[in-house]
Amino acid sequence: MPSNVRAGLAGAAVLLAVAVIAWATGLLGESAEDQVNAVADDFHGQLSADRLDAAMSHLDPTVAPVEVRGPSLMGGPGFTRVYGNGALPDLRRDALRALAPVMGETFTELRRSVEMADDDEAASVALELLSTSRGTVRVELGVVRDGERWLVRKVAVSR
Repeated sequence: MPSNVRAGLAGAAVLLAVAVIAWATGLLGESAEDQVNAVADDFHGQLSADRLDAAMSHLDPTVAPVEVRGPSLMGGPGFTRVYGNGALPDLRRDALRALAPVMGETFTELRRSVEMADDDEAASVALELLSTSRGTVRVELGVVRDGERWLVRKVAVSR
């Protein structure tokens, strides 16, 4: 085999080895959209206290206020509430109260739309979910990058 072919193969082998090592150690990492999709994954499935805690792990009112919008339970106008610094316990308490009637139900994802900002520092996620007892529910998330993690700044639920 000619020496230039051997050198080319050796160079290709080195590049392949570097790529495999980088992938295995996470240097290449997930794309911003993959990370946002991982956040959205915690906002559907069988609703339980653990599922709620997984979703709440993406909320941090000490860094950025969290706006929650929801439908009225009595048929009137919906509600909007903003949780600021120190309000995480209130947010969890209110979420548990609001979700109590549907605890144990499974919300199956029908559709998902993710729109990334041009700078990959923010995104909007729209989920259409199906519950056997509630029908379809739309969940919209507004997320922003905070260093290496993504934080949910807005949660809007509508029917």
